[in-house]
Amino acid sequence: MSGFNVHNRRIMLDVKKLMSNGYQLYFSAGSLDEIFVIFHGPEDSYYRNGIWKLRIRFPPQYPYKGPLVSFCNYIYHPNVESKAGAICLNFLSKDWSPVYDLLSILNEFIPDLLRNPNAGDPYNTDAARLYNKDKDDYGKMVQEHISKFASDIQKLLPEKIEFEKNSDILESYNIFENGDDNNDGNNDGGGDILII
Repeated sequence: MSGFNVHNRRIMLDVKKLMSNGYQLYFSAGSLDEIFVIFHGPEDSYYRNGIWKLRIRFPPQYPYKGPLVSFCNYIYHPNVESKAGAICLNFLSKDWSPVYDLLSILNEFIPDLLRNPNAGDPYNTDAARLYNKDKDDYGKMVQEHISKFASDIQKLLPEKIEFEKNSDILESYNIFENGDDNNDGNNDGGGDILII
């Protein structure tokens, strides 16, 4: 099996896992190498009620090299670069292992980063200073930014979207085969996939 096939099969496996866990996502047209996922902030954090669009780009070496993940809409956080939305997270770079997948990034790594900012290694020094100085004011600032930039899911979706189940890209990987992801007789699909 060539590296190209491993790369694409793994992306599709990861996408199926996200869909079966209720994530909304869409691909850039004609490519498996970039997806966008709607991400909700963890309820037990300053980021509760926030909704972000994450851009995930897969390098050719994926799954042996981690994906590049960034926030598309603004998030006030010490470990997220304020303009480009790049995330400072070791699990995506030097600590990456093929045993991790997109579901672990979205269900574990990013929620943990939002619950426990690392103000000692900041991309956003203003957010880090406020976090260290006064966590109540930090929480208020986060909520203000959520209100301005991360509260309307409609703004995060492309203007023209189509629910696409006949895409050549997706059909070649049988992503919509039967919806029974774990072969227990139930349709496990819970998320939406969009092609733009």
